[in-house]
Parts: sequence; structure tokens; C-alpha cells
Amino acid sequence: MNVVLWVVQSLLAFEVFTIGFTNLVKGSPGFAATNSPELAMLFGVGDGTKPHVKLAGLYQMAVGAGLVIPGATGWQTWLVPVCALLVGAQPVFDVRRNRELDLAAFGVSDVVRAVAALVVAAGRVWIVPL
Repeated sequence: MNVVLWVVQSLLAFEVFTIGFTNLVKGSPGFAATNSPELAMLFGVGDGTKPHVKLAGLYQMAVGAGLVIPGATGWQTWLVPVCALLVGAQPVFDVRRNRELDLAAFGVSDVVRAVAALVVAAGRVWIVPL
């Protein structure tokens, strides 16, 4: 079970860190908005300003790093379930910020990401603590 949790949290960390890095480097809300609204939802930038997008990128990179680094180093391991809960709650914040609050607004990727993050959080607290 420990290996499964490490694989899932590593994949989540890679996804969140990559999205955050893209937000930090591109740094413009027009980047996602010009391509498609779905891409804007994926990057979580919606209609934010340039500093907002860069700050969101830093936040996403910190959460992505917090999913793996504390567990790998054995230092401040309580951050892993906290970061997993932040990843799991992200689709709810996106829906409240960018879309109407209904179940049809959740995409399959949002549900998969939220379930995977909740599995990591529960697994790291109760099943295989770090």
C-alpha cells in the first residue's frame, strides 16, 4: 500500500507542480483564455490578473512540492496530507470561482484528482503514516 500511495502522490505532485510552473512562466491570464475556456479551467487562472496568475503558480508549485518532499526527507511529514487535501479541494474552489456550483460542472479529471488526493490524505494519516 505504501508503494501505491507514493505513486499516486508523485503523479499528483507532478501534475500540480507542472501546472504551477506553467502559470509562473507564462504568467498571463490571456494565455489560457485565448486557447479555450477548458484550458483556462485546467490552469485555474480564469480571469485573473498577471500577478494573480504568477502567485497561483507559486502556490501550486509549493503544494506540488509539499506532496513529495516532506515524505521523502522525513521532515514535517504532516504537510503531505495537508497538501493532498489542498489538491483535493481545488476543484471546489474552481467551481465556486469560475462556474456555477452544480455537480455537472465537475469534469472527470476534477473528480479523479479529488478522489486520488483524498486517498493520499487518508492513506498517509490512517493506513501508512509517514
